[in-house]
Amino acid sequence: MALDPDRVLVGGHGPLRDDPALRGRLVDDHAAAGGVGRVDGPSRRRVDGAAACGEGRGGGDQSELELHRVPPPGAVTRTPLESISGSEAFRLPVQRRGGRRGGRARTVLDVLRTRVPVLPCPRTRFPKSCEISTAPPTSPHRPSTSRGERWLAPDHAGWSRPGTHRPEPAREPEGGERAMALQIDEATHELLQSYGFDEETFETLRARLKAGEAGAEQNRIRGEVTPPEAEDVTTLPAVGSAEREALAAKGREAIAAGQVGAIVLAGGMATRFGGVVKAGVEAVDGKTFMELKVRDILTAAEEAGGRVPLFPMTSFATDAEVTMLSAPLANEHVPIETFPQLISLRLTPEGELFRDEAGELSPYAPGHGDLTFALRKAGILERFRAAGGRVLVMSNVDNLTATLDPAIIGAHLQGGKPMTAEMAPKLPGDKGGAPARVDGEPQIVEAFRFPADFDQDSIPVFNTNTLLFDAEAIDRDFDLTWFAVTKQVGGKPAIQFEHLVGELSAFLPSTFLRVEREGADARFQPVKDPAELERRQDEIRTALEARGIL
Repeated sequence: MALDPDRVLVGGHGPLRDDPALRGRLVDDHAAAGGVGRVDGPSRRRVDGAAACGEGRGGGDQSELELHRVPPPGAVTRTPLESISGSEAFRLPVQRRGGRRGGRARTVLDVLRTRVPVLPCPRTRFPKSCEISTAPPTSPHRPSTSRGERWLAPDHAGWSRPGTHRPEPAREPEGGERAMALQIDEATHELLQSYGFDEETFETLRARLKAGEAGAEQNRIRGEVTPPEAEDVTTLPAVGSAEREALAAKGREAIAAGQVGAIVLAGGMATRFGGVVKAGVEAVDGKTFMELKVRDILTAAEEAGGRVPLFPMTSFATDAEVTMLSAPLANEHVPIETFPQLISLRLTPEGELFRDEAGELSPYAPGHGDLTFALRKAGILERFRAAGGRVLVMSNVDNLTATLDPAIIGAHLQGGKPMTAEMAPKLPGDKGGAPARVDGEPQIVEAFRFPADFDQDSIPVFNTNTLLFDAEAIDRDFDLTWFAVTKQVGGKPAIQFEHLVGELSAFLPSTFLRVEREGADARFQPVKDPAELERRQDEIRTALEARGIL
């Protein structure tokens, strides 16, 4: 795509043609980069050199560069999901000399060398709400060197207006932080701080491990554990039944009213697919997992005549890529805002910092139990609720048949409990959490938490990790358990502490909803490796075609 100097505004002040020198450099660089640009430096999760651009983050002055590609009158720009008339814009901070890191000034050339998506906006003017910004992040735990406020769709019903709060000013590290900084390299320290590393909690858990107070036995649940009662698990009515249609009508009503949002867990790397970001792996008919998730949500939103915001939860390893994948998929029916979970460091079984064969530290994302903490830190729950949001539907990015079904939403609302967990029939070899009663109260119990002598096969269903929440109910702190989990990293045992989202059922009254895992109504077809994808591809395609997604 050629870059027309007569149709590009620099800084919002005038056409690029008014600056011949800059025009020549910018057009040449843009053409060399194939109209998109390339990523410089060792990391694609940030705009290189923008680290000191945040408020209170250094001494350099900050300005903003705006580039608008203005289509001719009546022109239509296309996304993979729909056609939208209008203009496209993006905004990036420009760091000038004198910043904390020093070095040369950020220029327009630097910006175009960074692969930043340009998003469609259904207007002929240039609204601020249609810009992707690398301005300071919306919360202290967001990457200060990264994107920050990242609404990826036009402003509708107040949704794309991010919060106005800014990150906390930088401060000098205290004693404990200095001690930690002495043990790790600068790049890892920066990564940890960017993604909300909690050193105090880390050192507490580390001390427990050293004292022999964390491990498999300590993970086991305390109290009397019994199988669920018959009334604890309800069954989703069959497709075509009057009961199913009544639930679907209730769900469509909620979608039309703007009360429903979707969360996709997209923090995992597809190590069995070659170590790439799983959300970007092609799954069915040349479409990626993320594309199919968005198509699913779009189908439900359009059928109900509403909007469903999508919130992919990323990790430090997937944040940049998932945000980039999501950008061209966002539209007026499905605005998208990514948010990262937290980060920690693996330990040796003796409680020392784990290092690989090259002597490098081993960061990891501490489990999907980060969900409520990360949602609140990013300000998403606050904005979702303020816009009338009521229900959040969570699913794994690799479970494509866990679609946004209005009947499931209706079942959650009819159940009247703040949490609903989908349960699938258990087959031989299945591992995972399951509904059980702990001291008489129903909740999800992870497989490794059951007492050693408990017969887990006595429970005929297990947790699919597709959950629905009342947004109001999860907008608070939860004292979730930190579980010590042993992983093999490079052939060596490593300990990582994790939160698990299913444990929220110990705090929230929950509905356990039995769903199908086979046929056109299947809702549990996870894909963990290429062989499983090949084996299940036809079943996944059948289910998605039946629901109008393919």
